[in-house]
Amino acid sequence: MSTATITSQLHGETVTIIADQNYGCAIRSLSWNNGQFVFAGSGVHGANGQEIQTAIHSLEYQDSWQSECYNPNEAGSYTDKGSSSSTEMLSMTGNGNVLTTEVNMAFYANPSSGSGDCNTPKNTTVLSGVILQKTVTLGFNPNIPQAIEYTITFELPSNYLYNEVNSVEVIA
Repeated sequence: MSTATITSQLHGETVTIIADQNYGCAIRSLSWNNGQFVFAGSGVHGANGQEIQTAIHSLEYQDSWQSECYNPNEAGSYTDKGSSSSTEMLSMTGNGNVLTTEVNMAFYANPSSGSGDCNTPKNTTVLSGVILQKTVTLGFNPNIPQAIEYTITFELPSNYLYNEVNSVEVIA
């Protein structure tokens, strides 16, 4: 399966979310009531960063764009342009209003060529070994039908970020 679609009703209109293997199973489309709120389309600069996705930034460079030097991304690497993703899809299903995915996240910076803001990546492999499990549920609470529940779990390899993760920040 290269895409998974989930839907729900909100005020008589259909809300649609599409996740796509070509974007590392990130959400590439969110639409409702004839409006396109998220759309990652391929182009000259690619589409990574236009999705609803999960990413990890190294705190070593937290005040700098150099955080891209050790930066697993759900959608894939800097060189991916939407026709494929460096992120490895392990599973993806869309059933009714529930989307579930599991991926091995790719580093944003390619180990041999870097990225736009990282000329010397800290990673030596394309895949990070960080396993991301995600569940997205449309209209999960009948009292708040417009709410979208987005739940993630990370499995970190034993050598990740110098063997220690000392904080987690979620930006929504």
